[in-house]
Amino acid sequence: MAGRRAIVSIGWGLYGGSFFLIAVATLAAYGGASDTPMRGYDCARFALGLAWGPNLFGHQGLFEHRPLDYLGVLLSEWINPMFLVATFFLSFRPSARITRILAIVTLAMIPFCWVVFYYHHFYPREGHLIWVAGMLLVLFEGLNRTTRFTRGHATNVEG
Repeated sequence: MAGRRAIVSIGWGLYGGSFFLIAVATLAAYGGASDTPMRGYDCARFALGLAWGPNLFGHQGLFEHRPLDYLGVLLSEWINPMFLVATFFLSFRPSARITRILAIVTLAMIPFCWVVFYYHHFYPREGHLIWVAGMLLVLFEGLNRTTRFTRGHATNVEG
């Protein structure tokens, strides 16, 4: 039990600490300066609400030219809130099925960050990798603790 709590605590530490590390940088070959990287909290602030602006990344017609880019931005901004909701459900265990679905949806959203990276010539740095690792530790250990599979069905586990 103490080992599981330690893993979850390490995951939360990595997740929280990742916001203060450099998360992305711009590829210099595309006019970006490698000395102007973005920290995790800048990426989170940048992503939240960005998809709802009238002029995403300086171009008109959000869906007309790059719908995959827009979808990437839209889903990327929801990763942190979904992670927090999933961990809330992991903590209070109201339903193993809902918990599993929320954790899987949260993890499935992460590759959409990489779509945004591709379109805007970013590359992930240590903050992004630690952010992902922290979420993986918390969600997988929480799911391991919360649910068990019996004959293909998830059931709640006490303790």
